[in-house]
Amino acid sequence: MIKFFRNIRRRLLRENRFTRYLIYAIGEIILVVIGILIALQINNWNEESKIRDLEQTYLASLRNDLQSDKIYLKNQIEESKSVMESNRQFIKQLWQKQESLKDAMKLVNLINTRTQKIILQSSTYEELKSTGKLSYISNDSLRKNVIEFYRNASHSIGIMDTYDDYTMNLISDQDYNFFKLHSIWTEGLYSDKNLFHKSDWEYLNDPESRKFKQIENLTTQFIGKHREVINSCNDLLTDIEKIINHINEYLNSK
Repeated sequence: MIKFFRNIRRRLLRENRFTRYLIYAIGEIILVVIGILIALQINNWNEESKIRDLEQTYLASLRNDLQSDKIYLKNQIEESKSVMESNRQFIKQLWQKQESLKDAMKLVNLINTRTQKIILQSSTYEELKSTGKLSYISNDSLRKNVIEFYRNASHSIGIMDTYDDYTMNLISDQDYNFFKLHSIWTEGLYSDKNLFHKSDWEYLNDPESRKFKQIENLTTQFIGKHREVINSCNDLLTDIEKIINHINEYLNSK
């Protein structure tokens, strides 16, 4: 088309028809501009199409992360329930008389000081954030909910970590070594009963002693910590379910 206009311009120029030459020259320029604009628009469409494809890929990956987190958090809840129940049994039996070292060991083996560090699968979100691609999530409401979830999750996990550190520090602050009576040590380092003295366990029969109160407080704190873990995990599960549903609705609408 441009070659056609160029040939006409040359012929008009040879014939000294300058006015019509200008008209055809302007027409040629307009065609070039229109061609450039069309090319730019096509390029924009292609780029937008790539972004929309990446959006779906990222959202599917984000959904997979959240589904993995659901399984993980449910397992954490069950483990925390087990820790709480074991420590409840300890406190219940702590107030019963321990007749022998064997009884004391059986009692102390109920103590569960399991740590609970919650780690969510957030690799997709971190990639979106670090690469500036959160804007690829074109649905404003969904993008806002995703950002808010991970912000709140980080805050909640931080609180749980602080509580976890506090309870673990309680162990090192005790005036006794209750682990000496625990099976993890008695089956190895303290397998010889001659290594024990009455002072290692008789405080378990004295509710007024400092050691008794410390060990009771320790297990109570672990119960409280794992109760908070369960509550926090349930809150996270509720939020995760909402985001997964939101992602599904959005992807199904495409």
